[in-house]
Amino acid sequence: MNIVIADDAELLEHVYKLRHQVLCEEKRIPGFTNENDSQIEQDEFDTHSRHLLLEHGGKYIGTARIILPSCSEWLVEKYIDDMNVIVDRNTTCEISRFMIISAAQKLPNLTPTLMQGVLQLSRMHNIEHWVCFMSPALNRLLSRYGMQFNQVSECYDVHGMRAAHYISIADMLSRDNCILQ
Repeated sequence: MNIVIADDAELLEHVYKLRHQVLCEEKRIPGFTNENDSQIEQDEFDTHSRHLLLEHGGKYIGTARIILPSCSEWLVEKYIDDMNVIVDRNTTCEISRFMIISAAQKLPNLTPTLMQGVLQLSRMHNIEHWVCFMSPALNRLLSRYGMQFNQVSECYDVHGMRAAHYISIADMLSRDNCILQ
């Protein structure tokens, strides 16, 4: 299993197609339609983001992105009044579009490998803190690997019930049970 930084147009197209596959075809999440002839899923945050792909056996099976501090407003900021009370926005990114295709769900270590890629991207951009919107189930899964985030908002219906979460990367890496390096 390999992490691939999607840093050119061809790799970004794979990211957007994989997102379309998962969000529009496999999960059919409300708000995401399958009527897009181009079979890609993009949004207003992509131009302020860095993306990665998870490759296994010559196929891309997962993706995630970090939305950089240069973005004028992250999704979590639409639900939290003053993000600067929680983090220094200049050294923080928002993690989103974290997903794995259904056919690969049974493979071991997918979540930690994808998170290792998120950490790699974060280091490349001097990021020290992460925020994200996630379900309670995903946070429980991350906690198995020493990556449990702190919930900083109530749950909202944002493509399913999700809450804003925060974590300091240094604090996370110092945990005895954190498997990231």
